[in-house]
Amino acid sequence: MTGKNLLIVSIDSYSMEVLQKKGFYATKRQIKEGVKWIAFYQVKPIQSITHYGEIDSIEQCGIDEVGTIYWLRNFPDQSPPYNVIKFKKLKKMNKKIIKDVKMGIQGPVLFSLDKLKKINFLSEVFSK
Repeated sequence: MTGKNLLIVSIDSYSMEVLQKKGFYATKRQIKEGVKWIAFYQVKPIQSITHYGEIDSIEQCGIDEVGTIYWLRNFPDQSPPYNVIKFKKLKKMNKKIIKDVKMGIQGPVLFSLDKLKKINFLSEVFSK
């Protein structure tokens, strides 16, 4: 698949821990049709794309399902429902995609899984 089938999102250390332990990532955003994968750009101190996962399911839920701490850290000013994304399997990148530009991932970025596996630096996500 060479189309834009992947969404790159930024994630903090707490949300990454929840993702690894409980297997979900929650967002207020709708996931575009055709997106099958999500890649995770970990913010400071890591500043790299480190993991990706194939979407298994997306369900709407409330604060009880995501947990109060997750809600306070990620959605303090937003009321439910949230989209909880579960993954078939979370995979570690063979090599981290390192931040080499001033800004990291500020919002969701559509990309291709095939291309993601071939790049080394974050700037390559933004180059044409």
